Amino acid sequence: MKSNNPSKNNSSFMFVPVMMKLCIMAIAISFVWSRGYKVFVTDGVSMEPTLKSGDLIVVNKIFYDYTTVDRLDVVTIRDIEDGGYMVKRIVGMPMEVIEIRDGIVYVNGKKANFDYKIKPYRLDVKPTKVPAGCYFYIGDNMGETVWGIISDANIIGKVQSK
Repeated sequence: MKSNNPSKNNSSFMFVPVMMKLCIMAIAISFVWSRGYKVFVTDGVSMEPTLKSGDLIVVNKIFYDYTTVDRLDVVTIRDIEDGGYMVKRIVGMPMEVIEIRDGIVYVNGKKANFDYKIKPYRLDVKPTKVPAGCYFYIGDNMGETVWGIISDANIIGKVQSK
């Protein structure tokens, strides 16, 4: 016997399209998330006090597809020696000369005035010119960090949250 209740027939009829839309949205969000973001757990003390070992961070892998790297960005980079990842801060831009004397960063011979907290250390780096398409990176904990120059192709993305 056919039901004369239109709401009963209509509700089951509407369920399928709504579920299909939800599934399509979930797949789209999953695709964007997997392409655009990556979650890391930090390991080590080189970015203290900004990041501590064991902190969970979200890295936006497509951020630099739409904008450029800025000084003081915290980024995830590919370690070209072992293929792993490192989290570091960008302090030098392409074509600049970076020097570190007694733990103080100099950009093109002038003392840099960074407004973030670092763990001071008597680190010295001789004047180093950053090539075009590259950036100078260092950890916030200068006593327990590596520093160097990285090409923009080896920057995985910008750390967006911790």
